[in-house]
Amino acid sequence: MHMKKFFFLLVILTPFCLFAQKDGKIGIYTVTGNSNWGKGYQVIYWVEPETNELYVKNNQLKYGDIITHVNGIDIYRMDNTEFTNLCRGSVGSEVELTILRMGKIDPIKINIKRKKDIGVPGEFHFANYIINKDKYSGDGIRRLTNNNNSVHQVQTDKEVDFLKYRTFDFEYTNQKQPLIEKELASIIEGILESKGLRRDKENPDILVFINFFSDKKEQYVPPTEQFSTRYKTVYNMWTKSYETRQYLESQTQGDYTKTEYLTLLEIAFMDAKKAKDGNNKVPPLIWNATYEYATNAKTTLINEAKVEYPLLLNSYPLISYQIDIEYDDWGLYVDNKSRKIITGFKLNSYAESLGLKEGDILKFAEVEFVCVGGNSTKQRFSGDPIFEIYSGQRWSKNDYCFLSTPTKIGVELSKNGKIKTFKFQGKPSKKRIIMSLPIE
Repeated sequence: MHMKKFFFLLVILTPFCLFAQKDGKIGIYTVTGNSNWGKGYQVIYWVEPETNELYVKNNQLKYGDIITHVNGIDIYRMDNTEFTNLCRGSVGSEVELTILRMGKIDPIKINIKRKKDIGVPGEFHFANYIINKDKYSGDGIRRLTNNNNSVHQVQTDKEVDFLKYRTFDFEYTNQKQPLIEKELASIIEGILESKGLRRDKENPDILVFINFFSDKKEQYVPPTEQFSTRYKTVYNMWTKSYETRQYLESQTQGDYTKTEYLTLLEIAFMDAKKAKDGNNKVPPLIWNATYEYATNAKTTLINEAKVEYPLLLNSYPLISYQIDIEYDDWGLYVDNKSRKIITGFKLNSYAESLGLKEGDILKFAEVEFVCVGGNSTKQRFSGDPIFEIYSGQRWSKNDYCFLSTPTKIGVELSKNGKIKTFKFQGKPSKKRIIMSLPIE
Protein backbone atom coordinates (compact mmCIF):
# COMPACT_ATOMS: atom_id res chain seq x y z
CA MET A 1 0.00 0.00 0.00
CA HIS A 2 1.34 3.39 -0.93
CA MET A 3 2.10 5.88 1.84
CA LYS A 4 -0.66 8.28 0.76
CA LYS A 5 -3.25 5.50 0.77
CA PHE A 6 -2.13 4.33 4.20
CA PHE A 7 -2.44 7.75 5.78
CA PHE A 8 -5.76 8.27 4.01
CA LEU A 9 -7.02 5.14 5.73
CA LEU A 10 -5.57 6.24 9.06
CA VAL A 11 -6.78 9.83 9.11
CA ILE A 12 -9.91 9.81 6.95
CA LEU A 13 -11.34 6.31 6.76
CA THR A 14 -10.43 5.11 10.24
CA PRO A 15 -13.66 5.26 12.23
CA PHE A 16 -12.73 6.47 15.70
CA CYS A 17 -16.31 6.14 16.91
CA LEU A 18 -16.04 9.88 17.60
CA PHE A 19 -17.70 11.84 14.84
CA ALA A 20 -21.41 11.04 14.75
CA GLN A 21 -23.77 13.51 16.39
CA LYS A 22 -24.42 11.44 19.51
CA ASP A 23 -23.32 12.00 23.08
CA GLY A 24 -21.62 8.68 23.85
CA LYS A 25 -18.61 6.89 22.37
CA ILE A 26 -16.76 3.69 23.27
CA GLY A 27 -13.22 5.07 22.92
CA ILE A 28 -11.82 2.40 20.59
CA TYR A 29 -9.58 3.38 17.68
CA THR A 30 -9.60 1.07 14.68
CA VAL A 31 -8.18 0.81 11.19
CA THR A 32 -9.70 -1.09 8.27
CA GLY A 33 -8.14 -4.56 8.13
CA ASN A 34 -6.25 -5.62 5.03
CA SER A 35 -4.60 -8.65 3.47
CA ASN A 36 -5.55 -11.78 5.44
CA TRP A 37 -5.98 -10.14 8.86
CA GLY A 38 -9.38 -8.55 9.39
CA LYS A 39 -9.88 -7.76 5.72
CA GLY A 40 -13.05 -5.73 5.31
CA TYR A 41 -13.54 -5.43 9.07
CA GLN A 42 -12.15 -3.13 11.79
CA VAL A 43 -8.96 -3.96 13.72
CA ILE A 44 -8.36 -2.38 17.16
CA TYR A 45 -4.97 -0.69 17.39
CA TRP A 46 -5.35 1.75 20.31
CA VAL A 47 -7.82 2.33 23.14
CA GLU A 48 -8.42 5.50 25.14
CA PRO A 49 -6.99 5.42 28.69
CA GLU A 50 -10.33 5.09 30.54
CA THR A 51 -11.54 2.34 28.22
CA ASN A 52 -8.13 0.70 28.56
CA GLU A 53 -8.46 0.56 32.36
CA LEU A 54 -11.90 -1.04 32.16
CA TYR A 55 -11.62 -3.44 29.25
CA VAL A 56 -8.05 -3.96 28.04
CA LYS A 57 -6.26 -4.55 31.35
CA ASN A 58 -8.78 -7.20 32.39
CA ASN A 59 -8.37 -8.95 29.00
CA GLN A 60 -11.87 -8.29 27.73
CA LEU A 61 -10.32 -6.47 24.78
CA LYS A 62 -6.94 -6.95 23.13
CA TYR A 63 -5.06 -4.88 20.62
CA GLY A 64 -5.39 -6.64 17.28
CA ASP A 65 -8.94 -7.87 17.96
CA ILE A 66 -11.02 -7.92 14.76
CA ILE A 67 -14.51 -6.40 15.13
CA THR A 68 -16.98 -8.24 12.88
CA HIS A 69 -20.38 -7.19 14.31
CA VAL A 70 -21.79 -4.25 16.26
CA ASN A 71 -25.04 -5.02 18.09
CA GLY A 72 -25.37 -8.15 15.93
CA ILE A 73 -25.03 -6.24 12.65
CA ASP A 74 -22.32 -7.49 10.26
CA ILE A 75 -19.94 -4.61 9.47
CA TYR A 76 -18.08 -6.30 6.60
CA ARG A 77 -17.14 -3.51 4.17
CA MET A 78 -19.65 -1.28 5.88
CA ASP A 79 -19.70 2.43 5.12
CA ASN A 80 -17.58 4.17 7.75
CA THR A 81 -20.28 6.66 8.69
CA GLU A 82 -22.73 3.84 9.32
CA PHE A 83 -20.14 1.96 11.40
CA THR A 84 -19.49 5.08 13.46
CA ASN A 85 -23.19 5.59 14.10
CA LEU A 86 -23.44 2.00 15.35
CA CYS A 87 -20.68 2.72 17.84
CA ARG A 88 -22.31 5.93 19.04
CA GLY A 89 -25.28 6.24 21.38
CA SER A 90 -26.48 7.74 24.62
CA VAL A 91 -23.99 8.02 27.49
CA GLY A 92 -24.20 4.98 29.79
CA SER A 93 -25.84 2.72 27.21
CA GLU A 94 -24.09 -0.44 26.05
CA VAL A 95 -22.84 -1.57 22.67
CA GLU A 96 -22.17 -5.23 21.91
CA LEU A 97 -19.03 -6.02 19.91
CA THR A 98 -18.44 -9.39 18.26
CA ILE A 99 -14.73 -9.97 17.78
CA LEU A 100 -12.35 -12.54 16.38
CA ARG A 101 -9.25 -13.04 18.50
CA MET A 102 -5.98 -14.81 17.97
CA GLY A 103 -5.99 -18.24 19.60
CA LYS A 104 -9.78 -18.49 19.95
CA ILE A 105 -11.97 -20.89 17.95
CA ASP A 106 -15.27 -19.07 18.38
CA PRO A 107 -16.11 -15.35 18.16
CA ILE A 108 -16.24 -13.43 21.44
CA LYS A 109 -19.01 -11.01 22.44
CA ILE A 110 -18.21 -8.07 24.71
CA ASN A 111 -20.51 -5.33 26.01
CA ILE A 112 -18.94 -1.88 26.44
CA LYS A 113 -20.59 1.10 28.12
CA ARG A 114 -20.59 4.30 26.13
CA LYS A 115 -18.97 7.31 27.80
CA LYS A 116 -19.28 11.03 27.17
CA ASP A 117 -17.34 12.29 24.18
CA ILE A 118 -15.01 14.99 25.51
CA GLY A 119 -12.62 15.08 22.57
CA VAL A 120 -9.28 13.56 21.60
CA PRO A 121 -6.72 12.40 24.23
CA GLY A 122 -3.53 14.44 24.02
CA GLU A 123 -1.31 11.36 23.79
CA PHE A 124 -3.23 10.08 20.77
CA HIS A 125 -2.84 13.39 18.95
CA PHE A 126 0.87 13.37 19.83
CA ALA A 127 1.39 9.84 18.49
CA ASN A 128 -0.74 10.48 15.40
CA TYR A 129 1.28 13.61 14.65
CA ILE A 130 4.49 11.56 14.71
CA ILE A 131 2.98 8.88 12.47
CA ASN A 132 2.09 11.49 9.85
CA LYS A 133 5.38 13.39 10.06
CA ASP A 134 7.76 10.45 10.26
CA LYS A 135 9.11 9.03 7.02
CA TYR A 136 7.81 5.54 6.42
CA SER A 137 10.51 3.12 5.32
CA GLY A 138 8.20 0.75 3.43
CA ASP A 139 10.00 -2.47 4.40
CA GLY A 140 10.01 -4.36 7.68
CA ILE A 141 8.90 -2.36 10.71
CA ARG A 142 9.62 1.24 11.51
CA ARG A 143 10.51 1.94 15.11
CA LEU A 144 11.15 5.45 16.38
CA THR A 145 14.44 5.32 18.24
CA ASN A 146 17.64 7.26 18.85
CA ASN A 147 19.65 4.14 18.07
CA ASN A 148 20.83 4.28 14.46
CA ASN A 149 22.76 1.00 14.66
CA SER A 150 19.76 -1.33 15.02
CA VAL A 151 17.90 -3.09 12.22
CA HIS A 152 14.44 -4.67 12.54
CA GLN A 153 13.02 -6.84 9.76
CA VAL A 154 9.79 -8.83 9.60
CA GLN A 155 8.43 -11.07 6.84
CA THR A 156 5.01 -12.73 6.80
CA ASP A 157 3.12 -15.10 4.51
CA LYS A 158 0.13 -13.10 3.29
CA GLU A 159 -1.64 -16.21 1.99
CA VAL A 160 -1.89 -17.82 5.45
CA ASP A 161 -5.00 -17.66 7.65
CA PHE A 162 -3.40 -16.88 11.00
CA LEU A 163 -6.68 -17.26 12.90
CA LYS A 164 -6.37 -21.04 12.53
CA TYR A 165 -3.18 -21.10 14.64
CA ARG A 166 -4.06 -21.37 18.32
CA THR A 167 -1.18 -23.28 19.95
CA PHE A 168 2.61 -23.27 19.77
CA ASP A 169 5.72 -25.01 21.04
CA PHE A 170 9.48 -24.52 20.73
CA GLU A 171 11.91 -26.50 18.62
CA TYR A 172 15.18 -26.34 20.54
CA THR A 173 18.21 -26.59 18.24
CA ASN A 174 21.09 -24.79 19.99
CA GLN A 175 23.68 -27.29 21.22
CA LYS A 176 26.26 -24.80 22.55
CA GLN A 177 23.99 -22.57 24.67
CA PRO A 178 20.80 -24.56 25.43
CA LEU A 179 20.08 -22.77 28.73
CA ILE A 180 20.13 -19.33 27.11
CA GLU A 181 17.84 -20.66 24.36
CA LYS A 182 15.32 -21.84 26.98
CA GLU A 183 15.47 -18.50 28.80
CA LEU A 184 14.79 -16.67 25.53
CA ALA A 185 11.93 -19.08 24.85
CA SER A 186 10.35 -18.24 28.20
CA ILE A 187 10.26 -14.54 27.21
CA ILE A 188 8.60 -15.38 23.88
CA GLU A 189 6.15 -17.75 25.59
CA GLY A 190 4.85 -14.98 27.86
CA ILE A 191 4.35 -12.59 24.94
CA LEU A 192 2.51 -15.15 22.79
CA GLU A 193 0.25 -16.15 25.67
CA SER A 194 -0.63 -12.48 26.23
CA LYS A 195 -1.70 -12.35 22.57
CA GLY A 196 -4.10 -15.26 23.09
CA LEU A 197 -2.02 -18.26 21.97
CA ARG A 198 -1.44 -21.30 24.21
CA ARG A 199 1.60 -23.55 24.52
CA ASP A 200 0.92 -27.19 23.61
CA LYS A 201 3.92 -29.54 23.78
CA GLU A 202 2.00 -32.52 22.36
CA ASN A 203 0.24 -31.21 19.26
CA PRO A 204 1.14 -27.54 18.53
CA ASP A 205 -0.06 -25.60 15.50
CA ILE A 206 3.15 -23.55 15.34
CA LEU A 207 6.78 -24.54 15.85
CA VAL A 208 8.93 -21.66 17.11
CA PHE A 209 12.63 -21.61 16.20
CA ILE A 210 15.03 -19.25 18.00
CA ASN A 211 18.36 -18.08 16.61
CA PHE A 212 20.67 -15.78 18.54
CA PHE A 213 24.22 -14.47 18.50
CA SER A 214 26.20 -12.16 20.75
CA ASP A 215 29.92 -11.56 20.37
CA LYS A 216 32.48 -8.85 19.86
CA LYS A 217 34.55 -7.91 16.82
CA GLU A 218 37.97 -6.32 17.20
CA GLN A 219 39.65 -4.39 14.41
CA TYR A 220 43.02 -2.65 14.60
CA VAL A 221 43.04 0.92 13.25
CA PRO A 222 46.62 1.70 12.05
CA PRO A 223 48.19 5.09 12.77
CA THR A 224 47.95 7.78 10.10
CA GLU A 225 49.56 11.19 10.10
CA GLN A 226 47.46 14.14 8.94
CA PHE A 227 48.94 17.52 8.07
CA SER A 228 47.13 20.84 8.35
CA THR A 229 48.13 24.43 7.58
CA ARG A 230 47.56 27.06 10.27
CA TYR A 231 48.09 30.82 10.19
CA LYS A 232 49.19 32.99 13.09
CA THR A 233 49.52 36.77 13.41
CA VAL A 234 52.71 37.91 15.23
CA TYR A 235 54.47 41.23 15.89
CA ASN A 236 57.86 41.67 14.14
CA MET A 237 60.03 43.82 16.37
CA TRP A 238 62.48 44.51 13.52
CA THR A 239 59.90 45.83 11.06
CA LYS A 240 57.68 47.13 13.90
CA SER A 241 54.58 45.69 12.25
CA TYR A 242 52.19 42.73 12.52
CA GLU A 243 52.80 39.87 10.10
CA THR A 244 50.87 36.68 9.24
CA ARG A 245 52.98 33.55 9.24
CA GLN A 246 52.16 30.09 8.00
CA TYR A 247 52.69 26.97 10.11
CA LEU A 248 52.49 23.32 9.11
CA GLU A 249 51.14 21.06 11.84
CA SER A 250 50.94 17.28 11.94
CA GLN A 251 48.63 15.07 13.97
CA THR A 252 48.69 11.31 14.40
CA GLN A 253 45.36 9.49 14.37
CA GLY A 254 44.56 5.82 14.80
CA ASP A 255 46.89 3.30 16.43
CA TYR A 256 44.15 1.67 18.50
CA THR A 257 41.93 -1.40 18.48
CA LYS A 258 38.27 -0.74 17.70
CA THR A 259 35.90 -3.06 19.59
CA GLU A 260 32.31 -3.52 18.39
CA TYR A 261 29.68 -5.72 20.03
CA LEU A 262 27.19 -7.47 17.76
CA THR A 263 23.78 -8.86 18.77
CA LEU A 264 21.39 -10.92 16.64
CA LEU A 265 17.93 -12.10 17.69
CA GLU A 266 15.78 -14.07 15.25
CA ILE A 267 12.38 -15.74 15.64
CA ALA A 268 10.90 -18.09 13.01
CA PHE A 269 7.40 -19.62 13.01
CA MET A 270 6.63 -22.78 11.03
CA ASP A 271 3.37 -24.58 10.37
CA ALA A 272 3.88 -27.58 12.67
CA LYS A 273 1.64 -30.01 10.80
CA LYS A 274 3.25 -29.26 7.43
CA ALA A 275 6.72 -29.45 8.98
CA LYS A 276 6.00 -32.94 10.33
CA ASP A 277 4.63 -34.17 6.99
CA GLY A 278 8.05 -33.84 5.41
CA ASN A 279 6.54 -33.53 1.93
CA ASN A 280 7.32 -29.85 1.46
CA LYS A 281 9.97 -28.77 -1.03
CA VAL A 282 10.66 -25.67 1.10
CA PRO A 283 10.27 -25.19 4.88
CA PRO A 284 6.65 -24.19 5.73
CA LEU A 285 7.72 -20.84 7.18
CA ILE A 286 4.76 -18.55 7.97
CA TRP A 287 6.43 -15.67 9.87
CA ASN A 288 9.97 -14.49 10.58
CA ALA A 289 11.48 -11.54 12.51
CA THR A 290 15.09 -10.41 12.98
CA TYR A 291 16.80 -7.81 15.17
CA GLU A 292 20.44 -6.82 14.63
CA TYR A 293 22.37 -4.38 16.78
CA ALA A 294 25.95 -3.10 16.73
CA THR A 295 27.30 -0.97 19.57
CA ASN A 296 30.54 0.08 21.21
CA ALA A 297 29.21 -0.86 24.66
CA LYS A 298 28.76 -4.44 25.80
CA THR A 299 25.12 -5.54 26.07
CA THR A 300 23.39 -8.47 27.77
CA LEU A 301 21.58 -10.78 25.37
CA ILE A 302 18.68 -11.49 27.75
CA ASN A 303 18.14 -7.79 28.50
CA GLU A 304 18.13 -7.02 24.78
CA ALA A 305 15.56 -9.76 24.21
CA LYS A 306 13.23 -8.39 26.92
CA VAL A 307 13.11 -5.07 25.06
CA GLU A 308 13.17 -6.23 21.44
CA TYR A 309 11.03 -9.38 21.48
CA PRO A 310 7.81 -7.48 22.35
CA LEU A 311 8.51 -5.00 19.55
CA LEU A 312 9.11 -7.74 17.01
CA LEU A 313 6.13 -9.83 18.10
CA ASN A 314 3.84 -6.80 17.92
CA SER A 315 4.04 -7.45 14.18
CA TYR A 316 2.74 -10.99 14.46
CA PRO A 317 0.80 -12.01 12.44
CA LEU A 318 1.13 -9.09 10.03
CA ILE A 319 3.76 -6.43 9.57
CA SER A 320 2.68 -3.19 11.18
CA TYR A 321 3.61 0.45 11.18
CA GLN A 322 4.90 0.79 14.72
CA ILE A 323 5.87 3.60 17.05
CA ASP A 324 7.40 3.25 20.49
CA ILE A 325 7.72 6.58 22.28
CA GLU A 326 7.87 8.18 25.72
CA TYR A 327 5.75 11.25 26.44
CA ASP A 328 4.81 13.70 29.20
CA ASP A 329 1.33 12.80 30.44
CA TRP A 330 -0.54 16.09 30.92
CA GLY A 331 -3.92 14.32 31.00
CA LEU A 332 -5.47 16.67 28.42
CA TYR A 333 -8.34 16.16 26.02
CA VAL A 334 -8.65 18.55 23.06
CA ASP A 335 -11.31 19.20 20.42
CA ASN A 336 -11.55 17.02 17.31
CA LYS A 337 -10.87 19.75 14.75
CA SER A 338 -8.28 22.34 15.80
CA ARG A 339 -6.74 20.21 18.59
CA LYS A 340 -6.16 23.43 20.56
CA ILE A 341 -9.35 23.83 22.62
CA ILE A 342 -9.19 22.03 25.98
CA THR A 343 -12.30 19.85 26.26
CA GLY A 344 -11.54 17.78 29.36
CA PHE A 345 -9.03 16.21 31.72
CA LYS A 346 -8.11 12.83 33.10
CA LEU A 347 -8.86 12.39 36.79
CA ASN A 348 -6.20 14.11 38.96
CA SER A 349 -4.31 15.18 35.83
CA TYR A 350 -1.21 17.36 35.79
CA ALA A 351 -2.83 19.94 33.48
CA GLU A 352 -5.74 20.39 35.86
CA SER A 353 -3.34 20.97 38.77
CA LEU A 354 -1.83 23.93 36.89
CA GLY A 355 -5.20 25.67 36.82
CA LEU A 356 -6.18 25.00 33.20
CA LYS A 357 -9.92 24.87 32.51
CA GLU A 358 -12.24 23.37 29.93
CA GLY A 359 -12.71 25.80 27.04
CA ASP A 360 -9.25 27.38 27.40
CA ILE A 361 -7.45 27.61 24.05
CA LEU A 362 -3.81 26.55 23.76
CA LYS A 363 -1.91 29.39 22.08
CA PHE A 364 1.76 28.55 22.45
CA ALA A 365 4.28 26.45 24.31
CA GLU A 366 7.63 27.87 25.38
CA VAL A 367 10.39 25.30 25.31
CA GLU A 368 13.91 25.52 26.73
CA PHE A 369 16.65 23.63 24.91
CA VAL A 370 19.92 22.88 26.72
CA CYS A 371 22.57 22.52 24.03
CA VAL A 372 25.82 20.61 23.84
CA GLY A 373 28.48 22.79 25.45
CA GLY A 374 26.18 24.13 28.17
CA ASN A 375 24.40 26.84 26.20
CA SER A 376 20.62 27.11 26.45
CA THR A 377 17.99 28.67 24.24
CA LYS A 378 14.22 29.16 24.43
CA GLN A 379 11.76 28.76 21.55
CA ARG A 380 8.06 29.49 21.32
CA PHE A 381 5.84 27.14 19.28
CA SER A 382 2.34 28.20 18.31
CA GLY A 383 1.49 25.90 15.40
CA ASP A 384 0.80 22.77 17.43
CA PRO A 385 1.18 23.43 21.18
CA ILE A 386 -0.36 20.10 22.20
CA PHE A 387 2.45 18.28 20.39
CA GLU A 388 5.13 20.40 22.07
CA ILE A 389 3.87 19.92 25.63
CA TYR A 390 3.58 16.15 25.14
CA SER A 391 6.98 15.82 23.50
CA GLY A 392 8.92 14.63 26.51
CA GLN A 393 12.60 14.05 25.88
CA ARG A 394 13.93 14.63 22.38
CA TRP A 395 16.88 16.03 20.50
CA SER A 396 16.94 19.00 18.16
CA LYS A 397 18.88 17.72 15.15
CA ASN A 398 20.05 21.14 13.98
CA ASP A 399 21.86 22.38 17.08
CA TYR A 400 22.27 19.13 19.04
CA CYS A 401 20.14 20.53 21.83
CA PHE A 402 18.19 18.51 24.38
CA LEU A 403 14.65 19.29 25.53
CA SER A 404 13.39 17.97 28.86
CA THR A 405 10.05 19.75 29.32
CA PRO A 406 8.34 23.04 28.43
CA THR A 407 9.00 26.00 30.73
CA LYS A 408 5.54 27.53 30.30
CA ILE A 409 2.46 27.54 28.08
CA GLY A 410 0.15 30.31 26.99
CA VAL A 411 -3.63 29.92 26.82
CA GLU A 412 -6.57 32.12 25.94
CA LEU A 413 -8.92 31.98 28.90
CA SER A 414 -12.44 30.81 28.14
CA LYS A 415 -14.04 33.26 30.58
CA ASN A 416 -12.70 36.59 29.27
CA GLY A 417 -10.53 35.83 26.22
CA LYS A 418 -7.35 37.13 27.84
CA ILE A 419 -3.99 35.45 27.27
CA LYS A 420 -2.41 33.98 30.39
CA THR A 421 0.85 32.10 30.78
CA PHE A 422 1.10 29.11 33.05
CA LYS A 423 4.60 28.44 34.34
CA PHE A 424 5.88 24.92 34.53
CA GLN A 425 5.55 23.54 38.06
CA GLY A 426 7.08 20.19 38.93
CA LYS A 427 7.01 17.48 36.32
CA PRO A 428 4.19 15.50 34.70
CA SER A 429 4.52 11.74 34.85
CA LYS A 430 6.39 9.98 32.05
CA LYS A 431 4.46 7.35 30.13
CA ARG A 432 5.08 5.13 27.14
CA ILE A 433 2.88 4.51 24.15
CA ILE A 434 3.21 1.74 21.58
CA MET A 435 0.97 1.71 18.52
CA SER A 436 0.95 -0.99 15.85
CA LEU A 437 -1.16 -0.33 12.77
CA PRO A 438 -1.63 -3.15 10.22
CA ILE A 439 -0.38 -2.27 6.74
CA GLU A 440 0.03 -4.00 3.41
